[in-house]
Amino acid sequence: MSRDLFLHALIALFALFVRAPSAAAEDPFAGLESGNAEEVRGAIEELSLTGSPEAAAAIRARLERGLPLALTESAIDALVMLEDRDSLDLLVRLTRHRDASVRKRALEASSILGTSERVEPILLRALEERDPAVRRVALGGLKRLATTRSLPILERALERREFGAAEIIAKVGEEEQVRPLIGLLGRVPFEDLRGAFETILKRAELGERLRLDALSALVELATPEVKYFLEDLAPTLPGGARDRVRRAVSDAAFRIMD
Repeated sequence: MSRDLFLHALIALFALFVRAPSAAAEDPFAGLESGNAEEVRGAIEELSLTGSPEAAAAIRARLERGLPLALTESAIDALVMLEDRDSLDLLVRLTRHRDASVRKRALEASSILGTSERVEPILLRALEERDPAVRRVALGGLKRLATTRSLPILERALERREFGAAEIIAKVGEEEQVRPLIGLLGRVPFEDLRGAFETILKRAELGERLRLDALSALVELATPEVKYFLEDLAPTLPGGARDRVRRAVSDAAFRIMD
């Protein structure tokens, strides 16, 4: 084989492996329509960084037409990054998707982009899910969006040992709903009730008596874990250094042995 012929063959072989960028790779809007999953993923990621309503609309339209599972999750994440509240109807529909990972992603996105009025019922319905990861996401959304309308369902969830519901009850409930939470201490691991007790002690509107009763229950438990919790909590409580509850929390932390 002559030297020139060998070089031509080598160049032709190299061309099989190195191709010019496709139109889809150069234009992310075109990339959304590619038959190559990696090009679609790249297009979603690139468009998610633009912050433009046009990018959000294009991703939303592509998601409406259907995507493979992994790309569906990427598209949902992109709509959150783009703060696309116009996608809420679509996201709410996806909370009923057959795949739990998509339902979870759609719940997270809905709770970020939606309002209490629209999303709270969706999150409460998700508390009935079999998948514990989906229920955890629902509880996380309800921490931000729950209102007093949620209380009956949250109380039922707590009876089923969904202890994440305790913090939300402590946040939106009145004394009659909050006081029973104190009685859980000692029967339920403290770590599962930490958020609830922090919320109770910080909610000045619950009244001094209820908050001091919650503190008394913590003092009875008297573990090092409780001591460190109270030490960290005391400076963050409302009312200033002379507030009775704040002083009591500081004193209790000092009295509990390491």
